[in-house]
Amino acid sequence: MSASTTFTFSDTTGVNMLGTVSYGGGASPLVGTAIALGELIVSGAPMNNGTYALDGTIACGNTVGGDGTCGSLDFTTGAGLQAGSIPGASNNFAGGGSITIMGTLKNLAGTSTIASGTLASGTFTSANASTVSTLGIGLDSKDPTMLAFFGITNPNFTFAHVTLDLPPVNPTSAFSTTVNTASFQNTETPEPRWIGSLLLVGLIAGLFVTRRFRAQQS
Repeated sequence: MSASTTFTFSDTTGVNMLGTVSYGGGASPLVGTAIALGELIVSGAPMNNGTYALDGTIACGNTVGGDGTCGSLDFTTGAGLQAGSIPGASNNFAGGGSITIMGTLKNLAGTSTIASGTLASGTFTSANASTVSTLGIGLDSKDPTMLAFFGITNPNFTFAHVTLDLPPVNPTSAFSTTVNTASFQNTETPEPRWIGSLLLVGLIAGLFVTRRFRAQQS
């Protein structure tokens, strides 16, 4: 298992109709709907690193993948938190909610399908809306068929960069706006060190019990 595998879903050259981000004011969550993602870049995986096309249900003018469509990013954060925010400049949101990436992952020529359906799903630890972008962090799991293609067995990932560039808005007031650019970047969550230590202790204990049993038998 590689702890440095990075998946970056993003829009790409020529993509339009990037979806919407909206906020109802007060304790309402931040909501993203049908945000177009046209490609996936994978680095640090055991195999098949590179750039791939992401097709889907959004007609976005995507020039990679062959059919002019994009996959989609949809999300809902936790409740809006005005406390601690900068009035008129930013708004923080509680953890929770959900984030989902749907689509069909293909080679750049669009001739070979790698995986299709829900490619990533997770939840927020926290999120923020500002006058220029939104940023979220959290945990998600990946489609096992997609992971197998890249030689990864661990489905758990941490996303630390969900960046959506927006036109100027007042994020502490209700708004609904289109998205200019989108990027979802995350890395494989390494197995906690204590698990490896526990396995080692268990192995040593098992060997000790086996040797003692054999000594008693002899």
